[in-house]
Amino acid sequence: MIDLKTKYNVLKIWMIIFYSIILAPSFSQNENTDLLYREFKTANPPTLQEKLFIQTDKTFYLPGEIIWLKIYEIDGILNKPLPLSKVAYVEILNQENKPILQVKIDLDNSMGKGSILIPKNIETGNYTLRAYTQWMKNFSADFYFHQPLTIVNTWKPSNFDTIKKISHFDIQFFPEGGDLVAGLTSKVAFKITNEYNELLNCKGVLLNQKKDTILSFSTVQFGMGSFQFTPKKNDTYFAVIQLKDTIITKKLPAIFSQGYVMQVADADTAHIKIAVRSNINSKYVYLLVQSHQILKSVQSNIFLNGETNFLINKEKLADGISTFTILNSDKQPVCERLYFKRPINSLRIQVITDKKSYTTRSNVNVELSTMNNKNKIADANLSLSVFQINTLQSPEYQDILSYVYLSSELKGKIESPAYYFNNPSNEVAENLMLTQGWRRFKWNASSSVFNFIPELEGMIIKGKILDKRNNLPAKNIMNYLSIPGKNYQFANAVSDSSGNVIFNVNKFYGHHSIVVQTNNQIDSNYRIDIETPFSDQYAKNSSSPFYLSTKWKDDLLQRSINVQVDNAFKTDEKHAFLSTEINDTLPFYGIPDKKYYLDDYTRFLTMEEVMREYVSDVMVRLQSGNFNFKVWNEKFNSYFDDNPLVLIDGIPVFNINKIVAFDPLKVKKIEVVAKKYYLSSLLNEGIITYSTYNGDLAGFELDPNSIVVEYEGLQKQREFYAPVYATTEDKENRLPDCRNVLIWKPDITVDANGKTKLNFYSSDLKGTFMLLVQGISKDGLCGSALQSFEVK
Repeated sequence: MIDLKTKYNVLKIWMIIFYSIILAPSFSQNENTDLLYREFKTANPPTLQEKLFIQTDKTFYLPGEIIWLKIYEIDGILNKPLPLSKVAYVEILNQENKPILQVKIDLDNSMGKGSILIPKNIETGNYTLRAYTQWMKNFSADFYFHQPLTIVNTWKPSNFDTIKKISHFDIQFFPEGGDLVAGLTSKVAFKITNEYNELLNCKGVLLNQKKDTILSFSTVQFGMGSFQFTPKKNDTYFAVIQLKDTIITKKLPAIFSQGYVMQVADADTAHIKIAVRSNINSKYVYLLVQSHQILKSVQSNIFLNGETNFLINKEKLADGISTFTILNSDKQPVCERLYFKRPINSLRIQVITDKKSYTTRSNVNVELSTMNNKNKIADANLSLSVFQINTLQSPEYQDILSYVYLSSELKGKIESPAYYFNNPSNEVAENLMLTQGWRRFKWNASSSVFNFIPELEGMIIKGKILDKRNNLPAKNIMNYLSIPGKNYQFANAVSDSSGNVIFNVNKFYGHHSIVVQTNNQIDSNYRIDIETPFSDQYAKNSSSPFYLSTKWKDDLLQRSINVQVDNAFKTDEKHAFLSTEINDTLPFYGIPDKKYYLDDYTRFLTMEEVMREYVSDVMVRLQSGNFNFKVWNEKFNSYFDDNPLVLIDGIPVFNINKIVAFDPLKVKKIEVVAKKYYLSSLLNEGIITYSTYNGDLAGFELDPNSIVVEYEGLQKQREFYAPVYATTEDKENRLPDCRNVLIWKPDITVDANGKTKLNFYSSDLKGTFMLLVQGISKDGLCGSALQSFEVK
């Protein structure tokens, strides 16, 4: 059996080879750039970038409602579905960035689906839904998936404010390329927000230390703008910004006497010009262009009078964000900035409803089709939500296309990311790159050390073993983990030099007790602590402070009544769970050599009699008052020398006296593996397993040194409830139907023609409903579609 570390090392080797081939440069190199290319590849080997995107059914909730989730797992380099991790960790964070709800969701073939019930004791406020995998924990928490949600608890008193009180403003300045240098003209982008993280429009002037006006400026869109100026040596600069009745003064970043600056602009519709200026005596300057870790261009130019220009063909750049890095003659990075190329290819989703308007409890027929940009059929996986919009719930949503190519590559919240995909203007996109751009590039990066390995098969449970005598980590100690039950799980692992142990278990669902222990016959002085699998790292930005608007009052009252009515009459339907039975019921050792169902035999009163009379493959010995078992080795026609691994309902038993003393009437079957069996680094000379009738140990007493931990497995799948009004009797049913989400379909596939049909029924609620579809094709095309209809 291949252990977890071996599987991971194989994956690592495969990953490097695969990406080295796929990401091989398509540009020609000369002698001056060839060495730079090799040095870069050595310092920055390809690293698998995993992304998660989640579509929710809506974004505004009340207690008692359910957040429905569809998870897409995506390769951050190739932007294609990535069937790597098997578990997604999903959390709801409050305004203090503390998790209040946490679930683990099964990922199957790069897709996952789940739900979160909003509890009645939750506080009103803005929250953040975030998600990540164990592999993503190796990187900054800024690049976990984040989505804002609003929850209003109508069971608790709430204060409606007519005026939003604002007392704090923040303005930041970002010189293009990194620094302001005396005597060199630079573009400076800026961004202004209030304490609610809302972007503001403003006007301002730039003054020097003598209060001379240098220039005036104003925002263009989303609280961002830019201006160009040439700073002078020994001068300092202040921006004076006017926001209605408020005046703000902010000092610009420091002016350096020497350095480099860069300016990126369109040379024409097909090319980008990168101008580099410097007041440092330097002969060469280099340009590196990357798109998703792929080197798209490596160029070198000679400085003439402190300046040079590079030209990049836009066709060489991948869709989305690229990084332009300037290096000096010593090949040290001196300037860097991001560039956004609007994606050319996307998944085109067409949504057609059979009507534009419906009555209550009527059938809604929908036809979906998916195509690529060349109008050819695209094989895609889709998710669908149909929800009511009003003052509480807006039609705005985070779409998968803008997330994959934009939001997931930048830190912080991006206002209306879809704008950058639909608006032809480059100025706003440039301001975004300059203000919220981040640097993936690390020129002097050493070999990456990953503390978290991907969950390739199921859940990984981590722990730390300590010596109880001195509370220090213990190394090279064999540890055992069991999840008892009819279909039990068993794993073992040896602690490393820091006392860490990693158990690889298969998928299991719902709440379980797990038992961890060492071999108490030889290692009774150790304690094992199980770690939480959830991340303890958080992005710097948190959800914005909550503001309860008076315009919500009427809709909130009606929504609260509807939720209570719906939960009162549809409790069973709304909390029905799909079966999570595991198809593979074989134990870890597969099919045993012998199996004994004790009900098929005359029952004995002692386990010793059962073993001696019926289990012929096992020899029972009593030495110095202690029992031990020896399994028959048929291959060599003799008994094994060492004791076998003995389990009861998946829990190892090292003291055979306890098994012999156990009531055989509580045991349903005994299985024997009559051969050597390697489990990770553990060699077992045979295996004997005892199974009770209910898999609950039937009163078998655990060793007092064992640690029992309550542990949540993967989330059980809820079934979305959607009534059918196919007959007159159904429509005239007097039970109210107050659903504001009419249908949730997280796993839609299209047929060979790229089409699919579905139907659902409207509820008793009247108003405008939005039909939102999102998805991704097998070759990585992302897209979404939004369609509205009325219920009258």
